[in-house]
Amino acid sequence: MTRDYSDFTVYLVGHAHIDLGYRWRWNETVHRIARDTFRGVLRMMDAVDDLTFVQSQEALYEAMAQHYPDIFAAIKARVAEGRWIVADGWCEYDQTLPCGEAIIRQHLIGTRYARETLGTDVTLAWAPDAFSGHVHTLPSILKGCGIDTFLFVRGMPEGMPFFWWEGPDGARVLAYTPFLYSGIIGPQLLEQLDRWEALTGLKEMLVLYGAGDHGGGPRESDMAALMQLRDDPRAPRVVHIAPERFYREVLLAQADIPVYRGPLPGDMVGSLSSAGRIKQRNRQLENLLLTAERFATIATYFQRKPVYPRVDFREAWKTVLRHQFHDELPGTSRAPVFADNEADYDRVEREMRAILETALAEIGARVDTRGAGTPVIVYNPLAWSRSEVVRVTLRLNAEPASVQLWDAGETPAVRTADGTSAIPTQVLAVWQEGHFWYADVLFLARAVPPLGYRLFRAFADGAETPAASDLVVRAGSASAPYVLENVALRVEIDGRTGQVARVYDKRAGREVLAGPGNVLQAIAETPGESSAWMIALTADVDVLDAPESIAVIETGPVRGGVRVRYRYRDSYFVQDIYLAAGAARVDFRVHLDWYERDCCLKVAFPVAVEDSAATFEAPFGVDFGPDDGTETPAQRWIDVSGAGYGASLLNDCRYAFDVTANVMRMTLVRGIPDLDPRCDEGAHDLHYALYPHTGDWRAAQTVRAGWAFNFPLLARQALKRAGVLRPWGAITYPAMPPALGFLKVEPDNVVVTALKVEEDEWGQWSPIVVRVVETEGRAVDVTLTLPAALRFCEAMNHLEEPVEAEGLVWEGNVARFWLGPFAARTLRMSLAVADYAGFGQVGSDGGPPVTGLNPERD
Repeated sequence: MTRDYSDFTVYLVGHAHIDLGYRWRWNETVHRIARDTFRGVLRMMDAVDDLTFVQSQEALYEAMAQHYPDIFAAIKARVAEGRWIVADGWCEYDQTLPCGEAIIRQHLIGTRYARETLGTDVTLAWAPDAFSGHVHTLPSILKGCGIDTFLFVRGMPEGMPFFWWEGPDGARVLAYTPFLYSGIIGPQLLEQLDRWEALTGLKEMLVLYGAGDHGGGPRESDMAALMQLRDDPRAPRVVHIAPERFYREVLLAQADIPVYRGPLPGDMVGSLSSAGRIKQRNRQLENLLLTAERFATIATYFQRKPVYPRVDFREAWKTVLRHQFHDELPGTSRAPVFADNEADYDRVEREMRAILETALAEIGARVDTRGAGTPVIVYNPLAWSRSEVVRVTLRLNAEPASVQLWDAGETPAVRTADGTSAIPTQVLAVWQEGHFWYADVLFLARAVPPLGYRLFRAFADGAETPAASDLVVRAGSASAPYVLENVALRVEIDGRTGQVARVYDKRAGREVLAGPGNVLQAIAETPGESSAWMIALTADVDVLDAPESIAVIETGPVRGGVRVRYRYRDSYFVQDIYLAAGAARVDFRVHLDWYERDCCLKVAFPVAVEDSAATFEAPFGVDFGPDDGTETPAQRWIDVSGAGYGASLLNDCRYAFDVTANVMRMTLVRGIPDLDPRCDEGAHDLHYALYPHTGDWRAAQTVRAGWAFNFPLLARQALKRAGVLRPWGAITYPAMPPALGFLKVEPDNVVVTALKVEEDEWGQWSPIVVRVVETEGRAVDVTLTLPAALRFCEAMNHLEEPVEAEGLVWEGNVARFWLGPFAARTLRMSLAVADYAGFGQVGSDGGPPVTGLNPERD
């Protein structure tokens, strides 16, 4: 020992960093790593009566309760003593890739489990090993989940090992980094003390120790080293402690705690794009779960019984949340882990699709669908009215000759519910199975009410006067461009390169692109053992500009499309470029057959703006910049805008982006050699879109565009029925109107992120939970409109516990409250209706409802 440390105090906390899935599978984690680690820690606690130990990840506790109840019972006893400390989160999740709702569910489900089964409250968030950093909205989310303190290791701000971490809405958590999460008691500990003193001037420090990754925790060798330190008069005072005491007695005692605002960036941005297939499934299931929750909540009001499948949703969320672990969702695990994940995702998807289809059927069964034509109900999972192209497969009880006209190109008719107004309609395919004809159809569904539905009718005999369409499609050649044009945009695809040569914004009278767009770039990567974590692009770039073929694949009237095919080395790419009638965005559906290693495939769009600024969507917020080519995480969109104009790049399954000046790029797929040498090999189907706009991303409502891109309208053929049912033990109710909205949010910068039945309450009319987020960084007065009067409405935190109302007022079917910049608010409410006949109704003439929403006007 080179110096006298006797005036220092080291607060020790035992820890075992346990990777749920990494180089081993979940079964190894449960039946060997966690089991043996926890047994060892419990034995150590018997031998060392002041030892303390922290373990996060409630998924592990549940596994012990299920498979090793003796271990679980012993853990509960130590928790009750205060020596075994439970940190929050269903798992130690990645803190850039999950959506904001998923992050809340990590704590909602994790904290509730800790309370109900372990008998302890949780106020400490534990994230020592998040690779790509921590988003700057996390303090706001954590605070709303009852979390006051945060421990992390990666991404420490310069010279700030502890600080108030402030979210964009002003919420704060006290953050601390112990430098290491799997330390040992010995010389390494003294090095940490030197660094801590140099940064803070303090002589009291919290240190984590214990074997990690594959488990272990405090060991006999640690205790022997501790005894040696305590026998050395020049050694620091060493005591065991619970982390909350250190935060309270040491950190909060400081007179001037620094404040930090912004993300805590990670140093392993390759994990943003590794294992893209797993990331895509995660996004799809987040969206599916939230959609199923919304319509299952609405359907509950039609049952007069507590039918909301709480257990199914909770268990599905647990599975998705566990796989958001910081080695699984980032793609830094071996192939067997991903195989397990895919099997779990398949099961959850089946279950959630079944729940969703049941809910949609229960809602649709209450609508009077009788009359001419085939009834089609379009459902809107978002809380604002939408007019968008939808796709539906119709089963047609029609004469074969009539249906064959569709296949021959005659335009069929989809009409409004009263059958009077024709809607642009396009048939993609017609076929016969058994006794029926089927048709795959596109049509423009107008004014679908917020979180509601609208009835349409399809006619198999065509329309004498097809609905007007503004769409123009022209084939090109090697010397002339292929053209897709509508009232808003003109898109030209180079007949020689297959790249988008031009996007002209007819509304603004200006070019969107500064050069060829939708350019595929295959970039060589420097091979390395850590390529799953790190991305090392070289200057060796192959631009794909020699397509095998280009062809028009759709000519309208709803959508036009051009297909471009490329071959690259051992891989094959198909790009379908679409423009829909009236749409202000260009869609790209890309199929990749990928068989490359040490290679990264990106797509690039240069935007014709000067003095540009880059914006990346984060969970419940945005990040501004960088625009220097740094690989940066984003959720549903990124944007480049400048001087009153810009463009957003929307996506439904990717998270890694970079911007250099005015050029936006998205990483489509990578070929990485380590951990899983065949990672992402094979087929991928991706969807992204270019969304040009005047003004910046706020003026363009890009946030809503990103939500709509990820939560499309849902069209389902309905049976012909009166919609009049006699619920259990009740009088007969009248049919629902041809259009109805369940929940509308205003103004445009507020989004409803969750609509669900609350976790605990049971009864005929279970209270619902609504969560909203402000998305543009400006304080706003929010209005929520429902289809019937409210019985009550109260504010809650994200754990669904009552909190102070803070200006919440409600009357009739409307609730109003103030929301700060990028703030989230959770409400608990119930509708004062004895039956769904009390819902606001829209007459067959499309007139205003008795109460509630007017989808024609909205």
